Amino acid sequence: MPVHPSVRLALVLTAAPFVGCGPTADYDLDDDGVVNFDDCAPEDPTSYPGAKEICDGVDNNCDTRIDDGITATWYTDADGDGHGDPASAHDTCAPDPTDVTTNDDCDDTNAASYPGALELCDGEDNDCNEVIDDERLFLDFNDPLDRDIVRTSGSARIVQDGTNNILQLTRAASDLVGGLWLQAGVPSDRWRVTFRFRMVSVGDTDGEGMAFAFLNGETSSTNGDPGRDMGLYGANADGVGIEWDIYRNDGDDTTALVGRHMALHDVRSGERLAEQTTTPNFTDGAWRDAIIEYDEGLLTVSTGPTVAFDHVDLALTLDPLVTLGVSAATSTRTMQISIDDFKVTCPLPDVE
Repeated sequence: MPVHPSVRLALVLTAAPFVGCGPTADYDLDDDGVVNFDDCAPEDPTSYPGAKEICDGVDNNCDTRIDDGITATWYTDADGDGHGDPASAHDTCAPDPTDVTTNDDCDDTNAASYPGALELCDGEDNDCNEVIDDERLFLDFNDPLDRDIVRTSGSARIVQDGTNNILQLTRAASDLVGGLWLQAGVPSDRWRVTFRFRMVSVGDTDGEGMAFAFLNGETSSTNGDPGRDMGLYGANADGVGIEWDIYRNDGDDTTALVGRHMALHDVRSGERLAEQTTTPNFTDGAWRDAIIEYDEGLLTVSTGPTVAFDHVDLALTLDPLVTLGVSAATSTRTMQISIDDFKVTCPLPDVE
């Protein structure tokens, strides 16, 4: 019996294999060695079961996770100080240039504030210890000196004074000069130093004295000529010395005073910049407090309650960092000069 043409067409279509517009299940379209049926991304040759996961934002190994096993936790370091903001944690395998792995910055808007930073006198918590403008250094000499922080020079040595240790800078005629110097520079714009000192004449009624100095740069001073300006004159450095002087040394300086006095002098040239004659008798063996404050170019120096120099403008040009230290000299005299409780802080706020 004849078959209608429409029936013949239907039979042909039914018997023909189906060819769709997508890849067939048993065909490896992306040529990655895995047939399409088993491939999670049949058109991506970098993605198939067992593939190595790479940082591309794609599930390469077909485990339904993207970039798994190759990401790390990063933190944004917005201020570029090498320490990240703990609140900025994000996982990525492609960190931005501002990403770091540390998360301990207390202020990610201030590059001068991070753990271990030098505490500046700027109203900020620079070292991230939750204290603003806190103490920078304190030495009571009862513990061994950290040679990375300070060094002694010349005849300086730690000795016992009763139940307490002190730093004796000189102690006999043969101990011509001794000093204590910070190993790291202090920002030159603002600082405050306090310490106690004692001078004792042994067998003589006269002697030399001691000086505190701030010197340009970060390198500790070397001792100069012990017979002049407390061992600072002639030191290979630029800066200012503040001297507590009890010896007549006007043989080479016609402006020098006879007897005890305080003075400011240029370390390199020895020139006296200012003098004060109203001073205590330094050689009576009493402990006295020295207070030196430098605040934006103005220098204030006190011995106990007595202000010897009040906001003196020395018109100094200082490096960004200065080295601080104490030096003492006895010339040919016998003089015990000691210090204790050496502290570096920020200037106290002015009280109206």
